[in-house]
Amino acid sequence: MVRKAMKTVETKKVPGYNVEQVNERLHSFLADDKNHPQYKQMVLVLEEMERETRAMGYMTKMKFVMHNVEEEVKAMMLLKHK
Repeated sequence: MVRKAMKTVETKKVPGYNVEQVNERLHSFLADDKNHPQYKQMVLVLEEMERETRAMGYMTKMKFVMHNVEEEVKAMMLLKHK
């Protein structure tokens, strides 16, 4: 409904993005952006952090993912959103 209203008034949604600072350097990422030269390494670090936080008892709250996808996909979406 909101998307339809946006089209009616010719409004465009700005993609979500994050900005992270690592070693005094800023890195920006669009939602689901895989073009960063170190993307694969960053995903590995995020996956390791996920394993460590689960070992400490943290449970991902899947109810916050509003997409109709499998639980495994929801977990990956939340992992990349952190």
